[in-house]
Amino acid sequence: MANANEAKAGSIWAFIFSLTLAAASYLSSGFFVHTYCENRPVMVVLAIAGVGTIYLALRSWPLGTLRKIGAILAVVFCLLEVTLNVWFFVWATRVCAAQKRLLLR
Repeated sequence: MANANEAKAGSIWAFIFSLTLAAASYLSSGFFVHTYCENRPVMVVLAIAGVGTIYLALRSWPLGTLRKIGAILAVVFCLLEVTLNVWFFVWATRVCAAQKRLLLR
């Protein structure tokens, strides 16, 4: 079990990292529209990083009210980020498969 200082630092870093991942995922999904077949692994890596951040936020659960709100927001941002990345991966896989079928005709 983490002590109070570790929980405080962990929740702050989890919040900062979750915001960074959410921004990177949002921007990446927009930038990768024309190269989505090649950039699917990047989105998977971002999703895995989001799951790791969720684990970090839940493992170092803070005691203070503001820190709890930050940890909850970190988990929410990461869940949204993971959902966006998984959706992008599934969508890009379907589109890439359809393009390959058209090319192989």
